[in-house]
Amino acid sequence: MLWLIANETRADQLRRWLFDVSDRPCGYLDIDIRGLAPHDQEEFWSAAQRALTMLAEKHGPRFLERKHAHGTNCLASLLAMRRREVAGEPSLSLSDYAEVLQWDGEKIDLSDLWSDTGGT
Repeated sequence: MLWLIANETRADQLRRWLFDVSDRPCGYLDIDIRGLAPHDQEEFWSAAQRALTMLAEKHGPRFLERKHAHGTNCLASLLAMRRREVAGEPSLSLSDYAEVLQWDGEKIDLSDLWSDTGGT
């Protein structure tokens, strides 16, 4: 999923970093987007929505019902939680967690790459 989001990202440095993280073993477990700068967080959410829209256009309106669409369903749930949060509603109503995990306060350095492939 991170690769799809990276592919839809318009911010060059964020795109390169997301491609890099998507190549890491369990990269999705290594990031907390609250560590991104606010403008990068907004670009992440926008790119995530563009990625989900692209999948719907490519695979049809019922693509979330496809067998083995687990990652795509996780992305759809994450975006739904984000929409609830922005609207001031309880975002955790769609989560298995009882509370929001505390952010460790660590900022993400987009220049911290394991390998700089630039997504190629």
